[in-house]
Amino acid sequence: METQSNFKIGGPLTDDEALVYVVRDADHDVVKYLQSMEYVLIIEPRQQGKTSLVNRLIYSSVLGDTVIVYVDVSSCDHTNELSWYKTLCKRILEQAGIDVDGQSKISVPKNSVEWRDFLHEIATQVHGVNKKLVVVLDEIGSAKFDNVTGFYVVLRDIYNSRQAETIFKSLTFMLVGAFHPSNLIDDDSISPFNVAQQVRLKDFTAEQIAKFLSSIVEDEVASLLADRVYFWTSGQPYLTQLLCSLLDGKSTSEDVDNKVHLFFKIDKKHLPPLFKKLSIDTKQTEYLIRLLDGEKIKFYPTANSRQADLELLGFISDDVEGNCCIKNRIYQLGLKIFIGQKQFNVFLCHNSADKAEVKIIAEQLKVNKLLPWLDEWELPPGLPWQRLLEQQIEQIHSVAVFVGKDGIGPWQRFEIEAFLQEFVERGCPVIPVLLTTAPKEPALPIFLKSFTWVDFRKKDPDPLKRLIWGITGHNPE
Repeated sequence: METQSNFKIGGPLTDDEALVYVVRDADHDVVKYLQSMEYVLIIEPRQQGKTSLVNRLIYSSVLGDTVIVYVDVSSCDHTNELSWYKTLCKRILEQAGIDVDGQSKISVPKNSVEWRDFLHEIATQVHGVNKKLVVVLDEIGSAKFDNVTGFYVVLRDIYNSRQAETIFKSLTFMLVGAFHPSNLIDDDSISPFNVAQQVRLKDFTAEQIAKFLSSIVEDEVASLLADRVYFWTSGQPYLTQLLCSLLDGKSTSEDVDNKVHLFFKIDKKHLPPLFKKLSIDTKQTEYLIRLLDGEKIKFYPTANSRQADLELLGFISDDVEGNCCIKNRIYQLGLKIFIGQKQFNVFLCHNSADKAEVKIIAEQLKVNKLLPWLDEWELPPGLPWQRLLEQQIEQIHSVAVFVGKDGIGPWQRFEIEAFLQEFVERGCPVIPVLLTTAPKEPALPIFLKSFTWVDFRKKDPDPLKRLIWGITGHNPE
C-alpha cells in the first residue's frame, strides 16, 4: 500500500515535513517557558511527537537568537562517567558553535564537579555574544553510568544558583523522554525534574486532523474523514498520521474502517513493542482486562504505580468522569486480540438463536477455570469484529460447534466453512455440541458427522465434563 507524501509515519518530523506538523497548546507553552529560560520537562509515551516538537523549535526559529542544542542521550557512551561526559559535551560544544579543539577555554569535563564548571563556561561564552542556550536532552531516562546522580544534582544546582551566579540565566534545559523521574533520582531536594515546568502533549483534535486532511480532499469530506479517524485513534499522533497516510482523495468513512484492518496486518513498529512490554508484566495485562470489562477505577497515576506505568506506555488516560479508560479504540481492539491470543481456551461457534443456552454453558466453563471466547462478551460495539475473529481462529486451542433447534445459522455456517479448516490443519480439537433444543435428527454439515459429539440432551454421560475433556484433552472424571 503506497502512502501519501503529505504524511509522515514513524520518526520525528523535520523542516521538510513542516506542512504535516500539527501545532498544539504544548508548542506555545514550551516557547513561553523557554523564553523565560525555565527548565522544561516533557514526559510522554512513545510516538507522541516529543522529538518533532523539538525539531520545530529548531527549524522555525521561534526563539529568536536562542541557540538550541539537541542530544539524544541514549546514543552517548554510558561505559563510565568519563565516557559519558566526553560524548555528551562534545556534541553540546559542536552544536553550540564552540570550537572543540582547543581554541576555546572550555575543556570536556571528567566528572560532575567539572560538569558544573563546563556549564558555567559555556553559559559565559553564549552570554558574551548576546545569546542564550537551550540544551535538549532527549531520552534522558536512558542515562545510566556511575555517579549519574551527580549529573542530575548539577542541573538542579545551577538552577538554584541563578540569583547568585546570574550567568546561569543564559542557560536552560529541556528534559525529554518516557520515564518516571523518581526512578532516576528520588530525592526531591536535589532533583532537577521537580523544578522544571512540565508540558503535556495532548492528542490531536478532530479539527486538527481535518486541517491536515484538507490537503488531499475537500474541506467537507476532510471533516467527515477526520471524525472517523478520530473515532479510532482519539488523536494519538502516530496512529492518526498512519491512518491518514492510507487515505486518498476518493476515500470514505468506510475506507477508514477498512484501513484499521490493514493497520493490524502491517503494523510492526507501534503495538508489537507495547505488547512485548505487557508480556513481561502480567499484572499490567490483568489491570487492562479489568478496564476492558468495564470496571470503574479512578484515574490517579501519581498515587497508583500501576496506572503510572500504563499511562507512560500510552495505554490509558482519564475519561470525562475521571475514571481510567483505554486511550483509543485501536488500543481496545489490539488489546482484545493480544489478550485473546494468550488466554482463551475455546471458540464458541453458534447460531445467534441459541445464544442464551450457549452463554449458560460458557459460564459453566468459566466456573471450571476455562476461558471461552463468546462474541457477545469479546466484541465491543463500534469495533470491527472480523479481525478479532480471524485472530481467535489463528490462535485459539479448540472450537465447539453448537447446534440447536434452528440448526446451523447463516453466519455460523460461514464461520464453519471459512475457519474450521484452520483448526483441522493445526490439529486442534473440533467439538460438535448438540444443545438441549436440538432436534432428534439435526441437519449437520457432512464434515462434522465424523466427529465425536457432545450431547446436552442427555445427562449421562455428563455433557459438560465431556466438553471440558474435548477442550483440554484431560478427562475430568
